[in-house]
Amino acid sequence: MKHIVSYGGGVNSTAMVIWQIGKTPIDRIIFCDTGAELPETLEYVNIFGSYLKSEGLQIETVGRAVGLYEYCWEKHLIPTRAFRWCTDKFKIRPFDKIKRQYDHPAVYIGYDAGEDSRVVNAIAKCDK
Repeated sequence: MKHIVSYGGGVNSTAMVIWQIGKTPIDRIIFCDTGAELPETLEYVNIFGSYLKSEGLQIETVGRAVGLYEYCWEKHLIPTRAFRWCTDKFKIRPFDKIKRQYDHPAVYIGYDAGEDSRVVNAIAKCDK
């Protein structure tokens, strides 16, 4: 079984990966770059990536053929948190494409303690 981490560059996914080291196998760590990440986030992903190299791991960056801003400009759209279509298109779909390369992989996503609805939705999606 392959163990794949969805890494967002934030506190929750960073803490999850640090906790996993030495406890659970990690085959791939995937960072989906929307093309609209804050420079500070990209810098932190690089810093954390350097640490992971010392642990024999690496962050793989995917996405960004056409970034979020370019896509919205071309389609005359405004990103909105209400419908989360941009999260789906630029984070979830690229990660799912990688996930589908394996037969029933173990997937790790670092949710915040206050994101109960996201956890419930993710579990429901896995049960389908």
